[in-house]
Amino acid sequence: QRASWACHLTASGHYLVEVVAENTAGQRSPPAMLALDVRPEVFPPLGEEMAPGAPQWAEEPVLILGPTSEGGPHFGDYDPGTWLQALLLWHDSGTEKGAAPALASAIDVVCHFRRPGSSDPHEVVLAKRVASSRLQVALPAHVPMSLRLVVHNETASRDTNVLDGETPRPPAPKVQSEPLLQMLSESSEQLRPVWEIWSRGSPDGQPPRWRPLPEELQNVLEAMWLEGQRKVAFEVQQPASGEATNILTGGRYELVFGDDRQVQHSLRRAGSQWRSNARRVVLDANGEDASAPMVAVEDQCVVCMERRRTHAFMHQETGDGHLAVCGGCAEAYRIEAVVGGAPRHVRLCPMCRRTFTSVQRIYQ
Repeated sequence: QRASWACHLTASGHYLVEVVAENTAGQRSPPAMLALDVRPEVFPPLGEEMAPGAPQWAEEPVLILGPTSEGGPHFGDYDPGTWLQALLLWHDSGTEKGAAPALASAIDVVCHFRRPGSSDPHEVVLAKRVASSRLQVALPAHVPMSLRLVVHNETASRDTNVLDGETPRPPAPKVQSEPLLQMLSESSEQLRPVWEIWSRGSPDGQPPRWRPLPEELQNVLEAMWLEGQRKVAFEVQQPASGEATNILTGGRYELVFGDDRQVQHSLRRAGSQWRSNARRVVLDANGEDASAPMVAVEDQCVVCMERRRTHAFMHQETGDGHLAVCGGCAEAYRIEAVVGGAPRHVRLCPMCRRTFTSVQRIYQ
């Protein structure tokens, strides 16, 4: 026989569950112990509480200064084709409203992002030990980013060197700001990622279609996806009588992130067989699809046929080159060249099918 039992856990950690069976005569079986090791990513903070002394983003945290031809060195070899010069602004949590910012500690500015066409999350430090309340930095266009302000821990590096016989100190808790989500178009327009699920039926009688999840979940899901979480658990309250019906009924849900290639995102409801596919779309200010910039056919990358051509395959024997691919596809060619053993079509210029000596960024 089987029996189901559910209990909401409020925090990660190690749990011991004692199970005892009792018959109608009051006789009990020996207890069975069940050990649960609940990982932190199962309970990501929804609307996380700010730690004392945590920095906060300004009311207008980002000022776009305009396009720049100089890429961001912190993003490595990745080149989206368009870089935007931006000014990031923040203040200390203890600063009174209207008072001059006064930071208590140096700040590390950390950026979590995902490259277009890649399923892997990346993390870079845009600047370390920033003593002022601003930072000017080049940000890539059409790249989703989660920016955080982290109070620099001077003792973290010293504590890594532990002498023999000494007990290593536990790592100090990270004091950081809430995530600042950014995704910019080539024209400096703020783009809006939206998480949707496939709704098989709705109270208004509409046919099955993609419907957005509640607005209060959008930023949390986007931040957790960008920061490399495998899944996010959240709870939906049952709407009171008279309120608009939610797309989700009351209960606890878990969104499992896919890889955007072979495995699709999925949402399931705890304690039931209900599950649904999920997806992430990017919209512009008018609510139109903006996952890729509008590029004329003759300027499109010959590989992905979405983004603008910005890189050329150079041929040493003839001294010329072919402007053919975008920054993301150019990086894929570079990676295959470094790894070695790539298929023949990756070792040849996609325009003339000749070998190439390098892939170079072309500024027009």
